[in-house]
Amino acid sequence: MSGRTEASSPAVVGADVRDTVLLAVNGVVHEVCGAHAFGTLSGLLRDQLRLTGTKIVCSEGDCGACSVLAGELTQKGTGQSSASFQYRAIDSCIGFVYQFDCCHIITVDGLAQVKHAQRSDHLHPVQRAMAENYGSQCGFCTPGFVVAITDLVDDARREGRALKDQEVRTALSGNLCRCTGYVQILDAVASIDLEEVPAPNELFDELKVAVAFREARAQSLRIEHDGCSVLVPATAEQALAQRAAHPQARVVAGATDLGVRFNKGQLTKSDWLHLGRDLEGFAGTSWDEETGQMVLGATVRWRDALDHFDRRCPEFAGVLRRFGGPQIRNMGTVGGNVMNASPIADALPFFHVADAHVELVSETGSREVAVEDFYLGYKTFDLAPNELLRSVRLSAPVAAKGERVFLLKASRRRDLDISTFTGALWLQLEGSLIVQARMAYGGVGPVVLRLPRSEAALRGQSVDRSLFEQVGAIAATEITPISDVRGAAAYRELLARNTTLRFYEQLESELKAAEECAQ
Repeated sequence: MSGRTEASSPAVVGADVRDTVLLAVNGVVHEVCGAHAFGTLSGLLRDQLRLTGTKIVCSEGDCGACSVLAGELTQKGTGQSSASFQYRAIDSCIGFVYQFDCCHIITVDGLAQVKHAQRSDHLHPVQRAMAENYGSQCGFCTPGFVVAITDLVDDARREGRALKDQEVRTALSGNLCRCTGYVQILDAVASIDLEEVPAPNELFDELKVAVAFREARAQSLRIEHDGCSVLVPATAEQALAQRAAHPQARVVAGATDLGVRFNKGQLTKSDWLHLGRDLEGFAGTSWDEETGQMVLGATVRWRDALDHFDRRCPEFAGVLRRFGGPQIRNMGTVGGNVMNASPIADALPFFHVADAHVELVSETGSREVAVEDFYLGYKTFDLAPNELLRSVRLSAPVAAKGERVFLLKASRRRDLDISTFTGALWLQLEGSLIVQARMAYGGVGPVVLRLPRSEAALRGQSVDRSLFEQVGAIAATEITPISDVRGAAAYRELLARNTTLRFYEQLESELKAAEECAQ
């Protein structure tokens, strides 16, 4: 591994293939190869670069002590207008180094740059606010809070808006403090003058970093070490070719689950195929206003998906805000949640009732499969060895068509916790008559389950409390819950029964409000 400040050509093993990861840390460009490329970003920062301001506590992405700002180029060019990086706070303890190829990482150590400091203490305004408001006690969690707050205030400053209390609390839900408490930290955020906070883009010479990445961004990456390899294709065509040639390779995008398993020693040696965010067809979203059809690329981050659902399905956006913490949503992908195939995955019940179809693609073509048919059993799929998940197509509810969706997540802690039980109900109404119904529960079987008998009991009926009580009883007979560390089978069965009443109460409230408006 070597560091440098001047741009030069990266090491290559072919005209279009490199064998080193190229990334910048606090303005300095580094080449990383061998074992270091397969390790976590936090390990590289602390053990190799000696940037020990980044702390490690949980190694699961839950505490936020390891937070750093990860910047990705917004365009592939190298002119002044295209040298801008978009920064987001991420958990460095669960991200593999190769995922950050051609990225610029800013650590808490890099925030206080002498030439940008406005006072003699050389502290970043966020660091100074934490110190002056006694926002730390033992201080171990403080670097992560500083990074998360920097991300938050940069968004607010760029958009020219004031911060609201709930927004601050949500932004800090990915960080834990167990000695100071949050009041002083909230006071610290409130004291910050947003106009005094330098943008992350102003801290370093980004154009020099972008020039260093110029050739590398068009190249694929292949690194081999100790019998394993990592493949990072530069194009979708290369990704499909690599999938066909290496069907045994483990596919990774956000790695928010795989990174945890790696830290716990639960991953065996493997070849890796990493899907970056720029692969054509795998990235981006589209939306048809008239039909409500939405297509989400497999590598779309949940942070970006949240922005779309805020406008088009606020019910699901509410679930996404409890989907890990901000740092996890900034890394985790739509495709990762689908392919992780957890029976308690937060997105899957909504996908089941939103008539979602997954698009599977290979070198020989593509096909679509309904999401409920895609799962054949616990973590088993209707997926050929040479296929990759490219996108998810679903229907967002259209209020003008009488469509409503109701969602529920039950967990021991509200924020940043794994679900015990999840539920989703989609209705199409004509007045108070239920024309169509789709219902799905998670955490009650080896996969997320559609409930066909419960759906049939709802169709053609008028909205009534007794109807939803009967449907709850039917739903309890369609599931096979087990007892585990997150809840007993009897508790999950009770939730299956009572969730329908929760949905009824929400629906009744909406119908009454609509009736009052019509009068």
